[in-house]
Amino acid sequence: MPGFSSKGLVLVSLLGLLVLLLCSTSEAQSNQDCCLSYTKVRLPRWALKGYTEQLSSEVCDIHAIIFHTYSGLNACVNPKEGWVKKHLLFLSTDAIALVEEIQKGEPLITASCKEYVIHLVRRLQEKLGEKEDRKFYLFKGHSAEIIALSFNTTGDRIITGSFDHTVAVWDVGTGRMLHTLIGHRGEISSAQFNWDCSLVVTGSMDKTCMLWNAMTGTHIATLTGHSDEILDVCFDYAGQRIATASADGSARVYNAETKKCIAKLEGHGGEISKVCFNPKGTRILTASSDKTARLWDVATGHCLQILEGHTDEIFSCAFNYKGDIIITGVVTPALNPGPKIMASMKKLYTPRFGAKDHDIN
Repeated sequence: MPGFSSKGLVLVSLLGLLVLLLCSTSEAQSNQDCCLSYTKVRLPRWALKGYTEQLSSEVCDIHAIIFHTYSGLNACVNPKEGWVKKHLLFLSTDAIALVEEIQKGEPLITASCKEYVIHLVRRLQEKLGEKEDRKFYLFKGHSAEIIALSFNTTGDRIITGSFDHTVAVWDVGTGRMLHTLIGHRGEISSAQFNWDCSLVVTGSMDKTCMLWNAMTGTHIATLTGHSDEILDVCFDYAGQRIATASADGSARVYNAETKKCIAKLEGHGGEISKVCFNPKGTRILTASSDKTARLWDVATGHCLQILEGHTDEIFSCAFNYKGDIIITGVVTPALNPGPKIMASMKKLYTPRFGAKDHDIN
């Protein structure tokens, strides 16, 4: 057929099929534009533009959802069907409006990346559409970038740490801000709940770590001692100890009950960006810009092992669930030319011997 490409023919065929399906089942409207029956065709999500709800009344006999397609057609569907409920969840959150609202307070979402962010939101909608009881909440309250966020262990609270010097505690079920933790005089770098969700620990660029009551938002204590910015904080799994990592090249361990420093971990030749406990709470792992990670004894503060092998600054480290394997990660410029393109390289170690097991490609 002259003037038509193969892609054009496929598109016309698909639209024609959709028209036939809708027309064959959507003659379900009376003179009052009421749905009289439901279509048996499961409409594709990409074809839907919006919907209206028809309530059963003296005018209309049945409760129905009327899906509106981009081609201008309407389809009457049963609101009790699972696939209809999922489509409604997808349509009920306006991705464009949501991103535009976020963009007002977030300069990082520029015009050039707006469409990509909208695409990501829609992908999330599709993923969440697999559940019937999920909603989107826009957590608004901070006046600057959010740099840290974490769930509590029960999943009903979220904390967010911001460059506006505050930490906010949110209710997951309602999206409502419960508390604002005010006290730091610098940007927040890290925030975490303890295991039983009773405490929150925060680290800041003001060189201090603060302890808070998670239920009331009350400030409990300020943990001091570092001479430079605190870059990471964490609880052990029992919630009895707190570890801090600093740009001064040291890490510290505090007793969560007495608020006293019980160990100073010194030896790195550069700032420490990550700190974590092993599952038993007897060892601490640190990652540093000096291209090494170190394993420490919590009780004595002695360095047990120096994990070497990376050729660039280490930004992340973690134990596995059993605590018998360590993983470390660095960020280096990729071989591909281009702005801000980064590639991650990781290595595995055995904490017992400190020997490098293998690289992860």
